[in-house]
Amino acid sequence: MITRRQLLQFSAATAAAAAVKQATRAEAQTADAPLFPGFKTAKIKTSGATLNLVSGGKGSPVLLMHGYPQTHVLWHKIAPKLAEKFAVVAADLRGYGDSSKPEGGEKHENYSKRAMALDMVEAMHQLGFEKFAVVGHDRGGRVAHRLALDHANVIATWQARAAMKVTGKALPGRHFLPEEAPEQTLAALQAFLNA
Repeated sequence: MITRRQLLQFSAATAAAAAVKQATRAEAQTADAPLFPGFKTAKIKTSGATLNLVSGGKGSPVLLMHGYPQTHVLWHKIAPKLAEKFAVVAADLRGYGDSSKPEGGEKHENYSKRAMALDMVEAMHQLGFEKFAVVGHDRGGRVAHRLALDHANVIATWQARAAMKVTGKALPGRHFLPEEAPEQTLAALQAFLNA
């Protein structure tokens, strides 16, 4: 039989181990992003969710948003090339990848494009970007459209893309690694952003 003292000691040890794990996770959040050379990972808390993202590069800011069923990893072959001329942010939408998954709400309003667009605006502001270009694929394109409607003052330009190939393989942690030839997409995005 376990005594009260043993229970309290076990509880304290468990809490200490959880605190160490949390501190280690926080340190890992500032580490390099392995699929994104020269990028840093971050967790940004917005008014409705905590977003997982990577950022890198210098220049005019560009926000890249993925589609369904992808995560920010969709952009892993394109973002480093864009980062040669732009400050690139690739974020997981709420409910995807390593971003938080808040309760849906009575009418699923927490997963509306409006709520997701607000997340992105708040995240970009926290990163120091007041005005930025937006590129969204699939669901990210719909969020980009809502962002342009609700927050026109922060949009330098935006584009929704739906023609990206989405075949690939699943990775641990609910990530999806697409198998695409990014050259055409990269050329189109560079032409769009440089226009």
